[in-house]
Amino acid sequence: MAIPTIGQRKWNLLTLFGALTTVCFGFSGFDFAQSRQEPLRTVRERAGQALSVSASGVGNFPLAPQEKKLMGIISSAGKEGKWTTAKSLFSNYTGVAPPVFSAVLHAAFRCRQYREGAKVYQQCRKRCKKVHAPVYVQALRIFGKLREDGVVRQVWAEALEECEFSSVLASARIAAAADAGDPETAEKVLDLMEKKEISIDVHHMSSAIRACWGWGKNRHKAAKYFFDLCPQVGVTPNLIVFTNLIGAYDSASLEDIASAYQAMKKLEVVADPAFAETYLVSVLSKPKDLKLRTPAFAAKWLNDKSVDRLRAAQEGLSDFEKDGVKLTALSKTLKDALKKLDF
Repeated sequence: MAIPTIGQRKWNLLTLFGALTTVCFGFSGFDFAQSRQEPLRTVRERAGQALSVSASGVGNFPLAPQEKKLMGIISSAGKEGKWTTAKSLFSNYTGVAPPVFSAVLHAAFRCRQYREGAKVYQQCRKRCKKVHAPVYVQALRIFGKLREDGVVRQVWAEALEECEFSSVLASARIAAAADAGDPETAEKVLDLMEKKEISIDVHHMSSAIRACWGWGKNRHKAAKYFFDLCPQVGVTPNLIVFTNLIGAYDSASLEDIASAYQAMKKLEVVADPAFAETYLVSVLSKPKDLKLRTPAFAAKWLNDKSVDRLRAAQEGLSDFEKDGVKLTALSKTLKDALKKLDF
């Protein structure tokens, strides 16, 4: 490819902390192509996660008419959040077609029944002589949510051995790395995608940035590393990318947060409730375990914040109001608290 692999670049993640002392954290040098933001396929979780993996694809496995019908009903139940229905339908299935299992796994994931999904995967491995990529994709997502990193690594190794490496498989592995707070693995998967000449898309970069959330006090540096890669791999950041980036910036300086927010506005990316709350939390450096139940209590807490951070929060709220963003309960509490402090 025209660009070096991620692992070969001068500022790779493994040498990040030895090199960042000479790197400027501004975003003014970015020249992302202007593009319309694609509508979200699913309602995003508060963390900004947005990957929804399809259960479609039957591979070379022949399906009886009743199995195809069963897959359709189970898939519909998953979309509607009716896990009990999906589980009941599957309980009577005695076949060994992996596509049926992948449909059930997908339903379990969509319904957030991760432990139930893990049981289905174990059944699949016992009953099916061979499985296909969608089963591995769903298993990676499910065990990622369960934070069972050892199982994730095992599933990943088997998937690479048994299946053709693909964009969807990579998405699932990076998402599992994000759940584990493991940016190093996310980088390795992106590197593999480049070596295999598989296009890196915005959801791959979004999950890679989210992987930085669990990387301690240096998470904002790791997140910016991935953000800086976006133009190099032809990715235009969308709302999910910026939400995850700002989320990782809760340990960054106000200047860094402001630079990222300006980059977002330059791309004409409009905030939503999840971004608005994430932005306010990072700007005001709110600890995750701090409960701000009332504006009065929040105002007392904010009283020790710098004027610059309070002003940045208020300016952000003004932007959100102008764009018609519906604020979350926490954002409303912070807005009212700022008013009490005459901001």
